[in-house]
Amino acid sequence: MATALALMCWLVAVKCADAQSAGAAGKIGAIHVQGQKMLTAEQVIAATGLKPGQEFDPQQLNAAAERLGKSGAFSDVTYSYVSQGGLMAIDFKVEEAKFRACHFDNFVWLSDDEMNARLKNELALYNGMAPETGALLDEIPGALERLSKEKGVAVRVSRRVQQNAIGDPNWSHMYVADDADVKVQSVRFAGTINVSADDLQNVVAGMVGREYSAFKSALMGSLTIQPFFSERGYLRAHVDTPAMKVVSHADATSQFAVELVYEVTEGELFHWKAAEWKGDTLLPAADLDALTGMKPNDVANAKKINEGWMAVKNAYAKRGFMDAQILPEAVFDDASPLVHYRVTITGGPLYHMGMFTVTGAPAKIAERLAERWKLKPGDAFDGGYPLEYLNKEAAPALRGVFTRPPKLGISMVPNRTQHTVDVTLKVE
Repeated sequence: MATALALMCWLVAVKCADAQSAGAAGKIGAIHVQGQKMLTAEQVIAATGLKPGQEFDPQQLNAAAERLGKSGAFSDVTYSYVSQGGLMAIDFKVEEAKFRACHFDNFVWLSDDEMNARLKNELALYNGMAPETGALLDEIPGALERLSKEKGVAVRVSRRVQQNAIGDPNWSHMYVADDADVKVQSVRFAGTINVSADDLQNVVAGMVGREYSAFKSALMGSLTIQPFFSERGYLRAHVDTPAMKVVSHADATSQFAVELVYEVTEGELFHWKAAEWKGDTLLPAADLDALTGMKPNDVANAKKINEGWMAVKNAYAKRGFMDAQILPEAVFDDASPLVHYRVTITGGPLYHMGMFTVTGAPAKIAERLAERWKLKPGDAFDGGYPLEYLNKEAAPALRGVFTRPPKLGISMVPNRTQHTVDVTLKVE
């Protein structure tokens, strides 16, 4: 894609040069750029390799436009030039491509500031971010390898896509020193902490002795350590991105041992106060309270609280409200300290039973399975019934029918227009 883009830009550049006398002579005067947003005009000019005062050559302009296109930083590049006072004034018009943040994962011998400074110095179009594709992405590893070698560490650097989940639209570039041997020697916590130190160390025990990754270490803080506190009632605990300290380094090698320090602000230990229910409260408040599984003055366990909201959602689904939304808003009383939730429920439309279908089974067996399905077309749909049917009706009905137990699966497909749900039992 980058090559095709570069070719397009180059063809446009040739056309401009041909149209304005490819045989023109003289020296380059002023160079102007328009259309850039994230980048400065100075960066774009530096990337062209052209300088005022050098001999003017239309072929050099074509080559400069081609370099800009191949960099990946621009989705479109054109130029024009005109004689002004015996010098050739050049105007580039560019349209920037999409840029992504750049992160550095395991370069423990370098700081982010050092790496960014070197990259900005060597690569005119680097500004802490880089385009999604193009030659610039391939130039960054080389610069990092040279900088590392100056520090006495020989490594091979590669680029990966960093994303918090598959399909995450906010992905970024991650540069990794593949040959580095960086191990986590220890993990400790800073701050005033009341939870069990032993329990906290057990949470991070799996990190010790493993390869160090800044990205994974940060995720450990947000996805594992933070929930550890919130499940113990510290709902407003904050875990900083861990600080990293090199504790040993084998000379003239890429072998390092590091310590990670997580700074924790634990906050108050909160207890539960009954929720306020608003909106489509089809169930009595007492029933909704019971579904949360929480009682007054219980430790406010975030995991249990979230399971309670799911239980409420499932209760609405059992009554046919498949699109019900449960929107809790935490209200903290630091003086108590208690937390209660203002919960707004939006029931949405009532769904009814559509078609029930069996696939993968002989006709007689499919008929037997269909007879055991109790919901009839038009009945209010019970979102909990399909799983109950699978375990209590379908599985027993097929026991001994096949030489080996079949795999069973059940799917629900809602029709958002007619507000019906079609159910399919799959026998494999």
